[in-house]
Amino acid sequence: MGFTLIASLAIAGVAYGMRYWAERARRDRSALVGLYLIHGIISSLLTVAGLALAVNGRTGGWVILAVGLGIGLPLFRPVRQVIARFTPMDPTSPIDASGLSIVIGFTALLGGLALLTPDPDDVEGSVDYWLLAAQALLFVSIALACVGLGFRRTAAQTAQRLGLVPIRWRPLLMVLAFLVLCFVVNSIGGVLTQALQPDFSDDIDEGLEELTADVQSPAGAVALGASAGIGEELLFRGALQPRFGIFITSLLFALSHTNYGLSFITLGVFLMGVVLGYQRQRYGTTYAIITHAVFNFIVVLARASA
Repeated sequence: MGFTLIASLAIAGVAYGMRYWAERARRDRSALVGLYLIHGIISSLLTVAGLALAVNGRTGGWVILAVGLGIGLPLFRPVRQVIARFTPMDPTSPIDASGLSIVIGFTALLGGLALLTPDPDDVEGSVDYWLLAAQALLFVSIALACVGLGFRRTAAQTAQRLGLVPIRWRPLLMVLAFLVLCFVVNSIGGVLTQALQPDFSDDIDEGLEELTADVQSPAGAVALGASAGIGEELLFRGALQPRFGIFITSLLFALSHTNYGLSFITLGVFLMGVVLGYQRQRYGTTYAIITHAVFNFIVVLARASA
């Protein structure tokens, strides 16, 4: 647990440092040059290494090449201008440029690994309450870093930027409709996987059983639901979506669930991200958190009672 917590805090610290640097780059030309240099150097090294490995027949080289290009291409304004036609991002903003570079780089990494090893990830051991808390802390910390809590925004401004709104009855009642939609799209993905990828379906089911073995109780279901609902929604829907749109955010959200591999269930998770993205856009992140948390709560309890 100690290593996980330290690693989470270290990653959050790097996120805060990069976000602060990008904030300085809005007004300081030397900071702007430095920001582009660090992204450019990392991109160049990965691109050259990936290309060399790919030419020599190393399949992993293509993944490294994709990550390098994913980090580097958003540094060019024409690329950002094209993406800005379909997303809310500002192509002139160094903050959005840096953020897009990181988002596309991670998407390329996860997508490349999924294509390289499409099977669902092997699960070793169950999640516990400490791990769930550490994961939520990591995601929340990165989300707060992304929106500049403490150096760009106050606590109230941060809550507003993340889409945290007071709970009202009418949007709360709509949670039921969005919850049904989430179950529908995930069920479609599950049915297609079982019919067309039966081996994947069995592996995913066994993995989920092992992953949730220690939290298959009402308290565990609440903990898992709250961890994923709060952490993932604040990061993906709260912090990233207002800048990079529903599609890119949902794609990264789906690919981050590596335990599903390159299966139709992953497509279901992508569509669930689209549903939650629309809910965030229409009603606020607060209700997306509730929907996601209740969804996971029901899934864990259903698995425990099966």
